[in-house]
Amino acid sequence: MLFVIGCVIASFVNATLYRLDNNYNWKDLILNRSHCEKCKHVLSWWELIPIIGYLILKGRCRKCKERISIYYPLSELFLGISFLLFGLYSAPLHAWIALIFLFSLSYYDYIYRAIPQMIVHLFLIFALIYFCGFNLNLPSLIAAAVVLIMIGILVYFLEKSFGLGDILLLVGLGLLSKYNEFLVLFWVGIFTAIVFCVFYSIIKKKKFLKIKIPMLPFFTFSYVIAVVFGSVIFDFLRETFHLAI
Repeated sequence: MLFVIGCVIASFVNATLYRLDNNYNWKDLILNRSHCEKCKHVLSWWELIPIIGYLILKGRCRKCKERISIYYPLSELFLGISFLLFGLYSAPLHAWIALIFLFSLSYYDYIYRAIPQMIVHLFLIFALIYFCGFNLNLPSLIAAAVVLIMIGILVYFLEKSFGLGDILLLVGLGLLSKYNEFLVLFWVGIFTAIVFCVFYSIIKKKKFLKIKIPMLPFFTFSYVIAVVFGSVIFDFLRETFHLAI
């Protein structure tokens, strides 16, 4: 059930953000039925079923055959699995809220390679309130500071590797997370992004350092991993490599 709820919420969030981006008025935003933006074909109920509708349609509009972005079914699958994992491992309430923030911002980062300042600021306010009220501790601050220093080094050597929005969101995630989970979050995000870039450079025959990708989807993925398995991964690495942290 949680998987289905996650998929439905993902579909709703994607559709709502798309309409907001395309300047729908509030009446149309709420009342207009979903349709193909090219031919205006109104979608049937079965075409709106998350993931399944995309597979039945083979990724194209039923009428005009316009291609549907693979982002939509993949994002629905991701949020469905994330909700399922969060439920199975009893993730705290703030983690669910943070996930919705990150999921929404990933949409903008994927489509535009930029994220709205207003949503970032709301996320930072939420993170700061949670930190001051429930998570006030020195290790998390130190971990956030260490990661920011690492980001500074990466930005120095790899120009435009991180945007200001990425940095602010990482600060917020540092305030929300335990220090061990935050370190796992950061490095899993970096590692998965590097692996993606390696395969992408091979497939597209592009130079590795010339590839520009949105980082937020990778940090959203790593946040789920950190919340669910962060402590286990951190303890395993610490014992395996005898790390004194």
